Amino acid sequence: MVLRRCVLTLVVAGSSGVAILCGGPAAAGAPQRSEPLLTIRSSLDGKAVLPHRIRWVASASAPVLFPGVEFLIDGKLLFANRLVPYTFGDDGRDEDSGTRRTGYLVTTWLRPGTHRFTVRGKAIVAGGRTSAEKTVTARVVAPPSPPAPRRRPIRTACTEASPPSRGRTGSRSTSATSA
Repeated sequence: MVLRRCVLTLVVAGSSGVAILCGGPAAAGAPQRSEPLLTIRSSLDGKAVLPHRIRWVASASAPVLFPGVEFLIDGKLLFANRLVPYTFGDDGRDEDSGTRRTGYLVTTWLRPGTHRFTVRGKAIVAGGRTSAEKTVTARVVAPPSPPAPRRRPIRTACTEASPPSRGRTGSRSTSATSA
């Protein structure tokens, strides 16, 4: 494999996200590099409507530099995760037991309508610093309304019995003796 220095960096935006490509004059006979240096994917890819609770996980084609994969909603940074799997809302690993877990994106706090959900990361690939991001535009529906109040109160053993008496039970008598 012949390594060459990047002369021109080209950003390509398409349905699969943003990719950084390397181009420019190549050494004679050297293969042209057309694959992206870093790609990033999201578990929200292809979703037009999001449920009220969903796991939001990102994957990158190379190890991501500090602060890790960043999760943005409508351009505002909400969470960054530096541990694989790159998940929103949790660092993905229980330090004590070593078990993996993932957090959830709960959409009920978002205003109903269309929102932009972005994952982005930076890496050093082929000796150069590069970055990539992936944005999904999806609709969030209104949260369900709370249940209607009960018409009758719930009957329990406590509400049917007489209330407990306050104070002391039984009688105490004290007699004063004179000396």
